[in-house]
Amino acid sequence: MTHHPVFRATTALRTLSLIAATLLIGGLVGCDTVELRTGEEAETTSNEVTIQSDDFTRADLQFEPVSLASGETFSIDLMDEELGGQVTRITHEGTSDGRHLLRAQFDPLNPASVEVQCRDKKAGTQQTMATLGGAALKSGTVSGVARSHAEPTSYHYIQDGPTTVVAVDYGQEGGTSGIDPGGAFDFPALDQPVECTHVAFVMEDVSSTLTADGIQFDGDRPSFRKKRVE
Repeated sequence: MTHHPVFRATTALRTLSLIAATLLIGGLVGCDTVELRTGEEAETTSNEVTIQSDDFTRADLQFEPVSLASGETFSIDLMDEELGGQVTRITHEGTSDGRHLLRAQFDPLNPASVEVQCRDKKAGTQQTMATLGGAALKSGTVSGVARSHAEPTSYHYIQDGPTTVVAVDYGQEGGTSGIDPGGAFDFPALDQPVECTHVAFVMEDVSSTLTADGIQFDGDRPSFRKKRVE
């Protein structure tokens, strides 16, 4: 079969995009020793805090583990005031069986697709759990991305050209093994749970120009260990 040049070029670009996304995700983890370089913290209520900075393309925020009772929520919003405020949201909700339900929202960025990735940095593995697009993203909120007993311990954001990544870590450096293993996550597409030290959302080709200027925590005021915004 003869492949049309346009087909070959499109395939090559898609391959490069996936490679770039993998490299970005690899750079997100292992950030437990970073320090705040720029930005400021502004508390609005006892259960809400915002890290503010001028236009930034990367953020690494580490905090003490956040635990939730049944019905309680903890959300992390990426903010862009030029787009009206919240542009992505990652939410953890405590469930009656003592686990956390992980959800995500990507309005108003409206990405062409979102890859949900699990990385186990203790084992050095990375897997794509789902690729969301079309009807799955039209409602704005992706319900039931995963369930786990693991508690969130850090948040990461990086923007590089057509690829925008937001991620949450569930493990921390320390202990006899060197790395807290995170936890077992149940994803809808899998029959068996998988170990993840972080879950990342890789957005491709967002429809709006993103100028991130804040990260807002709501539902619990985290106790920060390290912060970096640049």
